[in-house]
This record gives sequence, C-alpha cells and structure tokens, in this order.
Amino acid sequence: MNHKKFSEIFRIKSTGHDTVLFLCISLLLIITAVIIYFGCNGPMQQFPPPPSGNSPCTGITPPQLLDVLLAGKDGVPQDTITIAEGDPLNVYVGYNDEPECILSGGGAYYSLDGGNNVLGLTLGDVPCSSDATAGAIKFDVSVTGQTQHTITVFLKDSCNLESGSHQNIFNVSGPATEDDDSGTDDDSGSDDDTSVGTKLAGTITYTGSSSGSTIYIYIFDKWFPTEAPLVTGEVTVPGSGFPFSYEIDLGSLAAGNYYVFAYMDTDTSDGDFNITKDPFSTPSLPVHIVVGQTTTYNFTLKDLTKTSGYSQDYQADLIKSFNAFSFPKHTPSLPKQ
Repeated sequence: MNHKKFSEIFRIKSTGHDTVLFLCISLLLIITAVIIYFGCNGPMQQFPPPPSGNSPCTGITPPQLLDVLLAGKDGVPQDTITIAEGDPLNVYVGYNDEPECILSGGGAYYSLDGGNNVLGLTLGDVPCSSDATAGAIKFDVSVTGQTQHTITVFLKDSCNLESGSHQNIFNVSGPATEDDDSGTDDDSGSDDDTSVGTKLAGTITYTGSSSGSTIYIYIFDKWFPTEAPLVTGEVTVPGSGFPFSYEIDLGSLAAGNYYVFAYMDTDTSDGDFNITKDPFSTPSLPVHIVVGQTTTYNFTLKDLTKTSGYSQDYQADLIKSFNAFSFPKHTPSLPKQ
C-alpha cells in the first residue's frame, strides 16, 4: 500500500469517527438542557384567577343584643315571668346595629330549653339604632308544659352575622281561670261587669326650665310610629307646677300593648312638636291597656341636651317617623351637639 492511499483511507475513517462523536455530544447536550429546564421550572403552573373584589359583607360588625324582656298576657315586660299554659310568651328585644345598620332582612331567633333554633320573626324595615330599647323588636312564642323553661334569643343581620345570645327564665302555670260572674270575659283578672271606662293615669315630672301650659299625650300601636296616634289626650299644667297627677280617657281603645309619647308645648306659634324647644318623653317599653280599667303610666319630660340620652340617630328616626304621616306639623333640622 503506497503512502497516498494510506493517507486517504486514514482521513476518511477519521472523518467518520468525528461525525459520530459530534452527534453523540450534541444529543447529550440536548438531553442535559431539557433536564435542566424542567428541573428549574417544573411543569406549567396553574394560577388561581384574580379576586373579583371584596364581598359586600366583608368587615361588617355583627349586631349587638342589648336586652331581652318577657311578658305574658298582661303585657308587662320583665326579666322573669310566669304565664298561664296556652297563653303566648311575648319577647321584647333591644339591639344595636350600628354602624352598618343591616338588621333589616335578617331575623330574630330563639330556642327553648336548649332545643333547636327557631325563626321567631323575619326583620323587615328595622330602624337603625345604637340603643334600641327592648320592644323595638317583638315576637310571640307558644310554650307548653307546666314547669320552668329557658328561652335563648339572638339576632342575625342580612349578612347572616349573629349577635351574642341572651337567656331568660320563665314559668308556665295552669290555664287561666274565669274572672267574671257573667258576661264577656277577658281573663284580665278584673270583673268586666263592674269595670267602667278605659283610662291612663299617673304622675308627670319635669325638672327643666322651660314653661308651657299644655302637655299633649299620644298613644301609638308601634314605636317608632308609622301612622297617626290612635288616641290624643291633653293635660293642663297646674299653677303648682311639677310633678303633678294626670288622667286621660282612652275611649274605645282595644286592649293591648301601646306606646306613649308626650311633650309640653312651649311655643304655640311654631306648630305641634318642636324637638329643639319642647320637653318630651319617648317610650322605653310598651304599656298594657286593659279595657274597663285605669292603667298607671308615670313619665318624665326631658329637654333635648347632650346629656338627655337621645342620640343623633334616635332623634333622626323620631323625626323621620313623625314626618311619614305628616305629624307633627313642625319638625326642624336636628340640632348640632
């Protein structure tokens, strides 16, 4: 074999070896790159969709249960009572739903003796208040079993947030007995045959400096009222001043629970009730009226001051309520406090 042929053969063989080596190295580099890529990045990640905005119930303050009182057929609310079997148990609830004021659309719930929660009342247009007294929300409960019972009450607002609960103890006795010799019986504990006239009487107190000659007394079937008063009474302030006794005739007013609002007119030229001038009294609890009897109701007139206990919200609700049925004629803007 001559030198030229040997060189040509060697070059061909060497070239073939380099090509195979190059392909192997390239494949190894590609595999290494793929391993490095997926090792660092992993499979394609799935990210959750961005939030669509905060829920309207985010950050809402739950309602507060301020007080719960119970009443039987006599309609006198108190902490602990005894009712006759077959009579309804009246539940009076006070609350604070500020600052969001979303009790409307919620509900008042109760349970008896540790049982299941029951919807006692669906809350409609509930006034916004930081200090709504017991009776602002009212519902009835049917109870059986002549023994001691426990009722637990709580509220839910329209965001389904619950207030704290409140427990009251009450007793159920035997059925009510007849109280009449004859005639129509109302089981009120009085004799209908000898009762005459339905009246409201008591003592009016006022310690302020305003003066007026007439006190107007209005009887409503709900508070805050949405309709004109069922009964209007007038009382003349005696020369001896306060306190003094009063009495008004309720006419044909039916038996039941009512709310009494009163004010002393200090300026007869400005219309009926002027919240910035006239001392007034609003109901904290309903009063139970019995046909044919005189019901005692004492109240104190107060001037509108920073220490009178009437919040701005309460004043606004009062004026809004009175304006709803065009009473009174004069309702000025709220005073600055």
